Amino acid sequence: MERQQIEEWRILEKEALRTLRDNDRQDSIRFLQILTIPAFESAVSYEIRQAGSPRHATRHFGVIARWRRDIDIAKFETPVERLKYPVSLSPSTRILSALRK
Repeated sequence: MERQQIEEWRILEKEALRTLRDNDRQDSIRFLQILTIPAFESAVSYEIRQAGSPRHATRHFGVIARWRRDIDIAKFETPVERLKYPVSLSPSTRILSALRK
């Protein structure tokens, strides 16, 4: 990577980790979060959340959020490859949740 690409990558990486760390949903409250940030793999956030307000929490459910580092790093393979994407990149994150009764 060239110097400019390295700086863009650092910004994208910070944004991705912030998104995983601060994944606040308005309809629930975070009860527990485990965030794994491996050096060369995708970062993953595992959460247990309570549906509803703190006083009236009715259900718990799990949320898994993953930053697809492999997809984003491919955008920086060469300067020519980087030109195929917008100047301001958003992290490739995917959020899955399961509601338990």
